[in-house]
Amino acid sequence: MSNVESPVKERDEESSPTDELPGESVEIGERLEKTEKERDKEREAVEGKKAGRLKTSRLKGAEQSAKGAESEDVIG
Repeated sequence: MSNVESPVKERDEESSPTDELPGESVEIGERLEKTEKERDKEREAVEGKKAGRLKTSRLKGAEQSAKGAESEDVIG
């Protein structure tokens, strides 16, 4: 029962509900900004990985074709 009563007491101690709203809206705005920044970082990381994969796959393809050409020259 003390768990149920403690949040109620905390609310009663504050002066008015309107005082809570500006602080909460700023806090929520900060959270949204943080999440947007985190999403941007994640997007950049994912795009960087995709670009890296494309580069490595192209390099691997070029290396394999070069090896294939070398082996054909040796065989042929």
